[in-house]
This record gives sequence, C-alpha cells and structure tokens, in this order.
Amino acid sequence: AANGPGRPDYSLRFTIEGHKKSISAVRFSPDGRWMASASADSPIHLHSLPSFSLHRTFSLHTGGVSDVAFSADSTLLASASDDRSVRIWEITPHILQPSTGPDPDAEKGERSARVLQGHLTAVFCVAWSPRGDLVASGGMDETVRVWDVQKGRMLRVLQAHSDPVSAVQFSRDGTMIVSCSWDGYFRIWDTSTGQCLKTLVNEDNAPIASVRFTPNSKFLFTSTLDSTIRLWDYQADKVVKAYTGHVNRKYCIPAIVTADGRYLLAGSEDHKVVMWNIQTREIVSSWIAHKDVVMAVAHHPTQGILATGALEK
Repeated sequence: AANGPGRPDYSLRFTIEGHKKSISAVRFSPDGRWMASASADSPIHLHSLPSFSLHRTFSLHTGGVSDVAFSADSTLLASASDDRSVRIWEITPHILQPSTGPDPDAEKGERSARVLQGHLTAVFCVAWSPRGDLVASGGMDETVRVWDVQKGRMLRVLQAHSDPVSAVQFSRDGTMIVSCSWDGYFRIWDTSTGQCLKTLVNEDNAPIASVRFTPNSKFLFTSTLDSTIRLWDYQADKVVKAYTGHVNRKYCIPAIVTADGRYLLAGSEDHKVVMWNIQTREIVSSWIAHKDVVMAVAHHPTQGILATGALEK
C-alpha cells in the first residue's frame, strides 16, 4: 500500500498463493471491489477486497489463461486462453441473457455466460469497450477479433499483424482499438469499420510486449523487448518520452499508469517493480518484489494499493 500524498511508498500487505503455475495477469475491477488473477494453470481466481479472500474460481478453460479484463461496470470478466477461446464470466450471475443453443458446461455444474470461439490458436490478450458491448481479443494467429458480447458472436476479424498479437485496448470513447505485436508494429483501428487508421513502428523495430492508451487516450505507452517504455504522440507519429531502468527482453510485461495519472509502473525480469514519474522520467521507486520475473502489475482505481504477480506462482 502507498502512504501519503507525496512520493508513493509501497509496503507488503498480503501474499496470495493458490495458483499452481506462473501468474500471467492481475486486474482490479473499476469499482475497486474485486481483484482477478490469471495463470498458466487455467483456473481464474477472483478475490474480494479489502480482505483479498478468495471469492470464487472460474475453471472451465482447458488451457492456460494469458489475460483477463473487467467490464467498465465491473459486472463481467473476460478471459483469454490457450484453448483458443475467450470466455465471459458473470461476477454476479445472470447479468446476461442466456445465449441460444446447448450449454456444454451446464452439466459440469459451472458455466460461463459466453464462450467466444474463432481464434485458430491460443488467445493472448483481451479488452472491453467502455460501453461493455464489445470485447476485442488478440491471438497467436496474428489476428484481432471483435465480438458482440450480448449476442456471443464475432463481428469482424482484423488481419492485424505478421506475428502474435501481444496486447489490445479500446480508446476512452470506444471509437478506436490499438493492437501491438512481436512484429514490432502497433496499429490503431476504427472500431466500427475495422479500418486501419494508423501503423507505427519504432526505429529499432523491437518486438512490442504491450501497448495502452493514456487515460485521456491522446497518447500511447508501448513496452518493447529492448527494456524501454515509450510515450507516443500517435497523431504526430513521434516518441515524446522514453523510460528505462527495468529489464524486459523476453516476456510480455505490461506497463500501467496509476489512478492519478502521475506515475508509470512496470514489472521487471530482474524481479523488481519499477516506478517512474511520467513527466520527469525519473525512477521514483524500485524494489525487489518477487523471487522471479514480475509478469503483472495492477493498481487499484481509487486507493494506493498495488498488486503484482510473478513467474514464481
């Protein structure tokens, strides 16, 4: 947890165990009531705050889960899995109308509200539109797919990249989707038409591990496998700032922005979490957080709480 209004100072409050394999993603819900964690061992864990007790598990995926994302109203969770599917889970059951057709999971005593199938290989990343009507997913099949959640069907396939898609995100108003890939490119798409609006690449063409819009969606952060995070003015096609000091050469480690928009955080392959002042680019804090690569970092939407996940499980 962070203390005081000045420079954040985090101290360990909870160590949560339960996943049998490495952590791939941690996320707080927008309403701050839940934390979800995903892992290579398949079950998704949902913890309730403030106690961080395990509320329930979602275990129908038949492969590891690479990413999870909460809807803006915090009622639904989307997950991306190696089993080639995206699943939509109800945090509180019966939010969505039942989809038509037989439910193959009903007999197991558990069901997800939707199973979105169409990717040809593992699904690596997933994101919600701000309105909660669409989900975008990126896969090892090099495509981005856009889904109608209520109808449970695919709206369009974007032949997005020439290598696996490592991250997707909607803009603040939902009109654009950004995707990035190990091919070194990131692209901005028109949500309604699927048209590619812009293609950008850094000079060294390093594989891109993660991309995300800034809170106002006027800029983008890219995390690349040259141990650099860059802030892009994508409309002007230029890098505004670069942040270094962490180690990221092998894994898809995302960078996040704190709720107040002042700080940038990322895990590191030397077992640290690194925190930068976005304006000055200086490292304001860096600490050993785990005994292995820090794969995932999440910041609570309103409180000074940070969650981290690592390869050590």
